[in-house]
Amino acid sequence: MPPPFKVGDRVQVISGPHAGTVAEVYSRWQGKTFRVQISLEAQRTFEDVFGALDVMRVGGTEMD
Repeated sequence: MPPPFKVGDRVQVISGPHAGTVAEVYSRWQGKTFRVQISLEAQRTFEDVFGALDVMRVGGTEMD
């Protein structure tokens, strides 16, 4: 089964301190997690790593 999100998808964070942030998935990560472009600080401290239950897709509804 393919991962629910892929690089380039626009997502909204729905849990945690970044809830409400809309950003782009920029990398797949360990296991079934992925990284979302929130900020350089979040990238540096790995606060940009999320699982499928932490975000929802925004924009389109097309899935591969």
